[in-house]
Amino acid sequence: MKSTSSPEGSSRRSEPTGSAGEESGASHATGGEEGPEYPLSLYTQNCYLVPPFLTFNSVFWNCTRQAARGGRIGRIAAEHDIVCLQEVWGAGLRELQDELEDTHRVEQDFQGWVGGIIGGIIGPIRTYCAATGGLLQAWRPDILTFEHAGKRPFRQSLPLANQNVTCVEFTLGASPSGLSDAPSEGKMQEAVQAANELAAAVRMEPRLYVFNAHFNVLGSERRRKNLSVLKNFVTERLWEEFIYNQGRKDLTGVYILIMGDFNIDSEAHPNLYGKLMTLDHTAECRDLFDRGHNPFHKHIQSDATLQGIPEDGQQDSKGRRNKPNSLFIWPFRGRVDYIMSVDRIAIPPAVIRRLVSTHPPAEILDDPAVDYDAWLPGRNQDLVLELGWIECRGADLVVQELGEEISDHWGITMDVALMSKMPSYAEYGEGEE
Repeated sequence: MKSTSSPEGSSRRSEPTGSAGEESGASHATGGEEGPEYPLSLYTQNCYLVPPFLTFNSVFWNCTRQAARGGRIGRIAAEHDIVCLQEVWGAGLRELQDELEDTHRVEQDFQGWVGGIIGGIIGPIRTYCAATGGLLQAWRPDILTFEHAGKRPFRQSLPLANQNVTCVEFTLGASPSGLSDAPSEGKMQEAVQAANELAAAVRMEPRLYVFNAHFNVLGSERRRKNLSVLKNFVTERLWEEFIYNQGRKDLTGVYILIMGDFNIDSEAHPNLYGKLMTLDHTAECRDLFDRGHNPFHKHIQSDATLQGIPEDGQQDSKGRRNKPNSLFIWPFRGRVDYIMSVDRIAIPPAVIRRLVSTHPPAEILDDPAVDYDAWLPGRNQDLVLELGWIECRGADLVVQELGEEISDHWGITMDVALMSKMPSYAEYGEGEE
């Protein structure tokens, strides 16, 4: 399994167990009874890289070492295939990008930045003008083929923050995760064949949508409205896939990942967490870090001796718990950062009628004569779409040493496998304790 080598921000990954016990960093997509698989490694992190002028406010006095922290976050990000970051406002961005330039593509809004004091001044202005919302997406272009990026603004946003949800759309490239930078001809042919087998298994070109979001921290009602924007954005993308595939409801070659900082903890906000995990009661989602949704993977507890903290301060699947953080001065217990998958969505009749008007099938297919009525369910029936299965093979928190943290949040790293259908063992919910 991949793991970061940086001692100050290392991520120690869990070993997969049970039926899912093959490393997701395999040298090629693998097949089996459940069909071909496509492995990817993920990293999400709230970076706490704020505009330098804010650090004069006493609330942000602890936000220090931004350039150094940006570089260290970049080194961790460079070891993962898909990276979704939040609170990237310009400070430390050049140092972060320097670590990614040889391996990753960064979304257009964040290209061509300068570092140092000048970058700290110009960066926040550029992020504001580009309305990035502090969200940064990066990926390995040798593995994923970029197709499109879009965003939806949150009306309920922090002042001047332009908070939003961003979606990046990919088709799966020929080189699965784990190939060297210069793969042999045999390995490349094997990878191409595996990708073609996956496309044949799902009867369409495999496509991955990655959503990155940062919800408003100021109140549950604002987060509910942020969630409504996210739900509508996901629904729109899947409606377009439904039309592109001419009315097919079995979209097992379409994968949805949602990553980010949602400022929602399952224990502190159980009702809102339930809405998040169902996209406000319209979808079936899985919190991929939650053990209950992934019975065949386990988390590695952080080493209390190494961290120099008592046992009750260890990290666990709930997040940072009582572990101290020099960049976050208030006591906190819980987890607000997530990596989620969407397995199924039900689009209500009223929403279908709206989508027919706002996203006409004739425009999506560029065919004025398209007859789509036969594709739709009955007048009072939901349109239920089944999506591809994303399985977590290992997940952990990014370990941080007290006094040398990379952020006030604990980042999440994860190995996943994209599969054409849910594996049979996932139906039984059995696994290690």
